[in-house]
Amino acid sequence: MTEIVPQGVPQGAVCATHVDAPAVATCRRCGTFVCAACVVAGPLGTMCGACAPKIGRTPWEERAQIGWFAAWTRTAKATLLDPTGFFRTHPADFGYGSPVLWAMLNALIGGFFSMLWGLAQTAIGMSLAGSNPMVGAMLGGGGENLVITVATFLLAPLIVVVSLFVMAGITHACLAMVGGANRSFDTTFRTLAYCQTTQLFQVVPILGPLAAFVWNIVIEIQGLAAAHGTSTGKAAAAIVIPLCVLGGCAIALVVALVSMGGMAGFPTF
Repeated sequence: MTEIVPQGVPQGAVCATHVDAPAVATCRRCGTFVCAACVVAGPLGTMCGACAPKIGRTPWEERAQIGWFAAWTRTAKATLLDPTGFFRTHPADFGYGSPVLWAMLNALIGGFFSMLWGLAQTAIGMSLAGSNPMVGAMLGGGGENLVITVATFLLAPLIVVVSLFVMAGITHACLAMVGGANRSFDTTFRTLAYCQTTQLFQVVPILGPLAAFVWNIVIEIQGLAAAHGTSTGKAAAAIVIPLCVLGGCAIALVVALVSMGGMAGFPTF
């Protein structure tokens, strides 16, 4: 019986990346053989994972054609619910402008709601300050949090951009250290920038920031694995290593401050 092979693929051809897997298509851009796990099918035809990001465009980068609201909703939905599919086909070398704007916009939206909840908490604290001074003080009833809350919102775009470049640099270095950086720094930066969609979780008070932190880690891992064409384990290491280092430094700082306080004669608990 004659073996049926995909059209345009020579019989016996194997994937250029996974040499033990049979090829099912060829990349229309570079001609590389790709297996079922590597092929990216789109309106422009089948492509390999390396070429698809260089041709495709995210909905956000087509906002001039499809409108800002449609571009925002489609990109938000894709990054939050299908990060692997989104980052597997998003352009890896299409510049910093659109992803930076995306991160700033979502930081402003999330920061606005965070500010509202902060102001509401302060208002509750002030109302309780007379009857229950301790609870009122815990909720910021003295009004000392007002300036910090408003300033944090106003500075949110600047904070997110600076932190993006810093964290992208650290993450890309860690990814290279574990052998998972198959593409440039631009790919890592754009991935982390589009993951800032999780800032929208701050719409929910109290639990919103925690949910944003956890889901951001999840989609960053999936996004880096898809965008760089690397394993989930290597992508997870690139995200977890900096968090562990920063957490260790924070714990060491707290311990040092407590020790200094004890040596100075201040009461410790």
